[in-house]
Amino acid sequence: MAEPNDAIPKINPSEVETLINKIEQSNLDEQDKRMITRLLRTFLYLVGMLQEKKVTLLKLKEMVFGKKSEKMKRGEGEKGGIAQIRPLKRKQSLHTLP
Repeated sequence: MAEPNDAIPKINPSEVETLINKIEQSNLDEQDKRMITRLLRTFLYLVGMLQEKKVTLLKLKEMVFGKKSEKMKRGEGEKGGIAQIRPLKRKQSLHTLP
């Protein structure tokens, strides 16, 4: 996949799909398998969206961390919180994302 000296690793989606298949065949706990699989599929989705230039970095940030509320913009909100990341469906488009 990536060479140790690569600044930006090249991701081959078929290699990630192969990894997902290996994870699904492993003896990991079912919940762990689902979580790892969802994370990898979400990663592939986001990389694909960026490669196709269908999403801006700002939109990507909002998809991952959520939009800032008015309180957060004014500095009144809770700091250090991370929005819950929901897994994306494989063929989900930007129009269906929050």
